[in-house]
Amino acid sequence: MERKIEKKSSAKIEIRLTDDEKEIIKAYAKNDGLTVTDYIKYLALNQKFIAKRIEYQADLRNFNFEIHKIGANINQLARHVNRAEKFKTIDSGTINVFHLFMKDYIQLMNDANELIRKMYSKLAKI
Repeated sequence: MERKIEKKSSAKIEIRLTDDEKEIIKAYAKNDGLTVTDYIKYLALNQKFIAKRIEYQADLRNFNFEIHKIGANINQLARHVNRAEKFKTIDSGTINVFHLFMKDYIQLMNDANELIRKMYSKLAKI
C-alpha cells in the first residue's frame, strides 16, 4: 500500500492588503473553520473565487427583514379592511379586490421566502 507523505510548507508569498481587506479574509477563513493560510491556499489551488460572500448574507438578511416589514404593513391593511367590513363602511367590490390583492401578495411572499431559503442554502455550500 502506497503511503502519501505530506510535504511541510516552506515557501512563502507575501501580499499587501488594506486593514479592511485583511479583516474580510480573516472573517471568511473563520466562517469556513480554516486558518487564513489554509483558506488562501484552498482558494488559490482550487481556482475558486467567491467574492463578497459575507456581504451577500447580510444583503439577504436585510432583504428578508424588508419583506417581513411589508408583510406587517399588509396585515395592518387587512385589519382595517376587516374592521370596515364588520361595520359595513366598505363596499363588497372593494373587499373582493382586496382579497385578490392579498392572494397575489401571499403567493409573492411565498415565492420570495423560497428564493431566500435557496440562496442561503447555496451560500452555505460555497
